[in-house]
Amino acid sequence: MSSSNQAVAHTAGETFPAYSGSLHYVEGYDPVSYEAPHSSLHKTATWVGMGVALASLFFMGMALWAFSIGAFGNSGEAAINWQPMATIGVIGAIVFIIAATILIKSGRKDYHAYRKATGRVN
Repeated sequence: MSSSNQAVAHTAGETFPAYSGSLHYVEGYDPVSYEAPHSSLHKTATWVGMGVALASLFFMGMALWAFSIGAFGNSGEAAINWQPMATIGVIGAIVFIIAATILIKSGRKDYHAYRKATGRVN
């Protein structure tokens, strides 16, 4: 004869805890930048911002060239008006550097939030 007193699972005591969606590493572990979900390397804004920062070098060079023409003169016979080129170079460099800063900061916001939440430095 079979017994009618079968073991029934006590679901209240045997359930697994609900885990939050936040990522916490084991103490002492340094996450790899390429694989970490908070990495800035996965964000398009970071890469576009770095490209804009590199593009600002064109305007810096333009301003430097224009100021040197104004200071030392032109070696050729053409009359070059250096003030408009210097103005375009300085304004372009400032605009591109501000745009690059905004893009890079927005691309790294998840990393900064991770550092603030966990207190880790990497």
